[in-house]
Amino acid sequence: PPPPPPGFVPMQTVSTRLEYSGWWRRVGALILDQLILMVPSLIIVLILISDTLDEIDSEDGFQFNAQLSAFDSGGGIAASLIIIVMTVVYFGFQHGKWGQTIGKRATGIKVVDAETGQLIGMGRSFGRVAFSQVLGAIPLAGSVFTLLDVLWPLWDSKNQALHDKVVRSVVVRSY
Repeated sequence: PPPPPPGFVPMQTVSTRLEYSGWWRRVGALILDQLILMVPSLIIVLILISDTLDEIDSEDGFQFNAQLSAFDSGGGIAASLIIIVMTVVYFGFQHGKWGQTIGKRATGIKVVDAETGQLIGMGRSFGRVAFSQVLGAIPLAGSVFTLLDVLWPLWDSKNQALHDKVVRSVVVRSY
């Protein structure tokens, strides 16, 4: 066969040239993104459970059980669902369009295809975050899954979290 054109890179060598992000950069990006999402989340929660909080007797002062029951109300459940959707859209759209959230831009990392190094696109991006959100929402088991998902890059050869493995993505340095 004829020789490959100049600049041609065989597919199998692309993933070996990617510089995988370290765990601390990923955690830093996640913290920044969560801080960004915290403001609208707090507003949503306060709006949707304010009626229930008004019903709590002010003479009793702060009662942890009363606060929990306010969140377990219809408003609290609606707030939880809205926050999950907001999180999926925030991460899904930005990773699909640019490979980076605001937090990832600030820490110099991005999400790419594990084989080609290209952006993963909207479908895989939304699948990546939905996987984490759905499994993370399961009572009790969700907390264990979330902890494993966050820690997984510490011992993975490509520093992939479980949600990366599901959609064949990696987080790399973006410089």
